[in-house]
Order: sequence, then C-alpha cells, then structure tokens
Amino acid sequence: MRIDAGPLEGVEGVLTQVKDAWRVVVNVELLQRSVAAEVDRDVISVVSRCAARPVGPLRSRTGKRSPHARL
Repeated sequence: MRIDAGPLEGVEGVLTQVKDAWRVVVNVELLQRSVAAEVDRDVISVVSRCAARPVGPLRSRTGKRSPHARL
C-alpha cells in the first residue's frame, strides 16, 4: 500500500489490519524500524498485490492452515 496524503505521504507499507469502515493499519519502515500506522482508507492506494511473501503459514480465524500459504 502507498499512503497518498498526510505526514506519511509517499511511504509504502503492507496492509495488516482493517479496523472498521474508515480506518486501516499499514506496517511501514521508517528510520530502519518497522512501525504500524493507523490511517484513513481514503488516503491509501494499492501498489502491488503480491509484493510481500508471508513469513510463516497463514492461518484462518479457526486456526487452520490456509491452503494458499507458502512456507
């Protein structure tokens, strides 16, 4: 995701959480640290859908491993 407005304009990160109808959490790297930024949905745009590879197996809310997860 790319943040398109506000103090983090131009910073790219990974969407990690959808908070509600208006807010999302994007992990970004700033000053060689990974931080979570909560921003409005209308200030982000998709950069690439498959740019990041999951670190471990993806699990559904039931705790079962996703068939699409890569190890």
